[in-house]
Amino acid sequence: MPRPKKAMPSYRYHISGQAVVTLGGKDYYLGPHNSPESHAKYLALIGDYQRNGLRAPDADSHQSDKLLTIAGLVADFRENGLQRITTSDNHRSAFANLATLLVDEFGDSPAKEFGPRKLAELRSLFVASGNCRRHANEQTSKIKRIFKWAVSRELIDANQWVSLQTLENLKDGEAFDNPPREPADAKTVGETLPLLDKVVADMIRIQLATGCRPSELFSLVPAEVDRSNGEAWIIRKRSHKTQRHG
Repeated sequence: MPRPKKAMPSYRYHISGQAVVTLGGKDYYLGPHNSPESHAKYLALIGDYQRNGLRAPDADSHQSDKLLTIAGLVADFRENGLQRITTSDNHRSAFANLATLLVDEFGDSPAKEFGPRKLAELRSLFVASGNCRRHANEQTSKIKRIFKWAVSRELIDANQWVSLQTLENLKDGEAFDNPPREPADAKTVGETLPLLDKVVADMIRIQLATGCRPSELFSLVPAEVDRSNGEAWIIRKRSHKTQRHG
């Protein structure tokens, strides 16, 4: 009976000093062992291998001779950066979607050739897809953040990230703006409370009294509520959105 194939074959040292991985019976040489670029190329090949039904990717066996692609840079970001860059699941999802977009649009392009003009192309896609100016600017900033991560991993030169910063935000009139979000009318909120489930109504009352975010209230657990002072309860969140600022 044949041995089952591994979904993630090992990254190994080769006597030549290179890193190597064997996929579908084929050896792929990745460049200097334990270098950031060889790890990125390994992760990109593993992704192709898994999407290809655990068959050898249609790629040159001597990856050491190839420039790191956007696909490789993104693969490293997904593996090593996505969990570190933010604690918010929503933000991680946004970064993951942008990583997919980068691969879809420029996956085979050398990472070092991604500059302000290509970034502007992606921003134009955001606008053409019906996104408002603020959202397009925010998404563009997140892409810059992915390349900042790549600099920290020594996958690209710091000057490349600096060049991406030269792309200025869209200005007023260059894309549509959503109308400003207005607060709910206090009278309407008061009239709505009796119609709500008791727990939901109480949550809204706490928000009105404290100004806390909904996410902070949803994640609240009894251990975070100090009731030792009688009627004056004190909430001490174990984690919150701005704790990174001290």
